[in-house]
Amino acid sequence: MSPQNKIWTTTVVLGTAVLLAIWPLPGTMALRNLLLLTGLFAAIPIIRSRSGLLLAKGAWPVYVLFAFFLWLIVHFTFFAGILTEQTHELLGEWPRNLLAGVLGLGLGLSLNDGRLYVQRSRGLETVLIMGFAGTALIFCGRYAYEIYRTGHWLHHNFFMTPYLGKTPLVIFGSIFLPLMFIKILDALKGQESWRWYLYGALGTTFTLCMFYFGNTKNGFAIFALLFGYLLFCTVRQLVGTTLQPKRSGIGIAVVLLSALAFGYAGKKHIESNSA
Repeated sequence: MSPQNKIWTTTVVLGTAVLLAIWPLPGTMALRNLLLLTGLFAAIPIIRSRSGLLLAKGAWPVYVLFAFFLWLIVHFTFFAGILTEQTHELLGEWPRNLLAGVLGLGLGLSLNDGRLYVQRSRGLETVLIMGFAGTALIFCGRYAYEIYRTGHWLHHNFFMTPYLGKTPLVIFGSIFLPLMFIKILDALKGQESWRWYLYGALGTTFTLCMFYFGNTKNGFAIFALLFGYLLFCTVRQLVGTTLQPKRSGIGIAVVLLSALAFGYAGKKHIESNSA
């Protein structure tokens, strides 16, 4: 990979990670637009250099995705209802989505580069995971500051600070959780360092705290479904393969502790939100 392509790739990855971390934060529109434009200029050279992949049969989802933006124009031209509002959307929200789509395509093509995977996968992966973790980390950091500011440990219905609603907590937490569970399972299989037991447990704990103090029923429901599937995969892995005693013991301990923590948090959540 040429030095110039490395610069473009680094820019795309960093821009994506920062966007993932700050996207739901109020008051970040200017920074988001700047990152989207920067990501666009960095993604175009990557897409051009990897354009051969877009000619393969397996690339059809890319064309379906971007054909949606053409349909928006057709819909606006022939089927528009409230013209003023739809014009605002067409010139405001949807261009940002288009820029995000181009940035995502550049990121996907970068990660698809085998040379890049061999040379820099660990660093890129860490940066992206930190981006996915951004919402949970920001929420928990703000909650810690609230404890420091007030001297009280419990602050229920904390979702209005700093995100002004529950939706960002549920969406970004539900995207981040599978990453943590996948890493825990990879550590159990020996495909990742044992440290991912710790990192995965921390990421899961941050997300669970965000769901609990955000008082979100949907978040807890999604957590329960994902965690149940994690337990199923863990048991299947422990029963179906021969693992090192130390690795399997750590895996069992992490899962049991996580189950206890989830059970306790779920009990408290039901007490504070009977619905």
